Amino acid sequence: MGATRGSTRFSYPIGGEIIDGSTFPSSSNPKIRWEENSATNIGFDLSILDNALTLNFDYYVKNTKGMLVQRQEPAHVGIEHMPWVNAGEMRNKGIDLGVQYKKTIGKLSFEVGANFNYNKNILLSLDNVSEILAVPIRDNGYVMTARVNEPVFQFIGYKTDGLFQNQPEIDEWVDSDGNPLQPNAQPGDIRYKRDPNDPNQLYYGTIGSPLPDFTYGFNGRVEYNNFDLSFTIQGVSGNQIFNATKVYTERPDATHNMDAKMLNRWTEEYSTNDAHYPRLNSADANNLAFSDRYVEDGDYIRLKDFQLGYNLPTKLLNRLKLGSMRFYVGATNLITITKYTGFDPEIGYGVYGTLDYGVDRGYYPQARQIFTGISLTF
Repeated sequence: MGATRGSTRFSYPIGGEIIDGSTFPSSSNPKIRWEENSATNIGFDLSILDNALTLNFDYYVKNTKGMLVQRQEPAHVGIEHMPWVNAGEMRNKGIDLGVQYKKTIGKLSFEVGANFNYNKNILLSLDNVSEILAVPIRDNGYVMTARVNEPVFQFIGYKTDGLFQNQPEIDEWVDSDGNPLQPNAQPGDIRYKRDPNDPNQLYYGTIGSPLPDFTYGFNGRVEYNNFDLSFTIQGVSGNQIFNATKVYTERPDATHNMDAKMLNRWTEEYSTNDAHYPRLNSADANNLAFSDRYVEDGDYIRLKDFQLGYNLPTKLLNRLKLGSMRFYVGATNLITITKYTGFDPEIGYGVYGTLDYGVDRGYYPQARQIFTGISLTF
């Protein structure tokens, strides 16, 4: 094993000492092959009222076989980047709908449109395994699961049920044999819900999905005399975001600043029952588990683009010997309406392969830009 070919960021406990070591960056898979995609589309395009109104509709079914994912290997294998494998088959089906209308009335002309997409995703099969766990966060485990007959992207963890306010509440939180369900809990710690199918266990399963129920958008353009106005609006609904920044900002850690909201943490009996703000404990053995504490509503609607312009009239252009001259002011990402508490609700893929989707690690938000300018031709 040559250190120059691997990674030297790893250490190993040997004989009671921590020894510097190296590992191969990845392993090969000689059996890997390209994904196979097949799709069926049924749709139509409609234009009426002298092309003033257009409608586009598409129903689709797309099957993917040999889905490429990164398989998780046990830590003792000593691989930094997990191997890519063909894991199974999934299906996406849904509809795309678009409508556009334009009209001119005297000096006023306008064009408005809307689009809508609904998609249902399901994992049809997996090769040799019942589920795939993916997306590790700070050595606490995995936050994403892919299970057969369920959507391929789902967050996994516990469900919270407030905070333990005192020791009697902890003592009563036991299974049918009297064994504590959370043996390391202390007053001020998070209480996790029981499994409805097995009251002797805590629920540990899916707690949300980054896949939206539907996405939508609006666009428009209006012209009157020499003025023009255009805009684009986009939005998503029904998805969740795993706010992994809370793993760092809502726990005691000398290397990270804590969120100011943690000033509202539990400090004494009944000071709060909000599972987002348990007591602070540097040797925490209970509150750091991944749970719906980190999962937030990802719905948003955003004014993506906006622009207002004015064109100099022809007579004045002729005097100035110009072909055209337009003054404009505009903005991008001007307004975003969302309940999400992170920097930006528009979260895409991460660094851990195709299943790393909708996990916010504090990505830099899209900038809000306001600009003005002049465009002219001679």
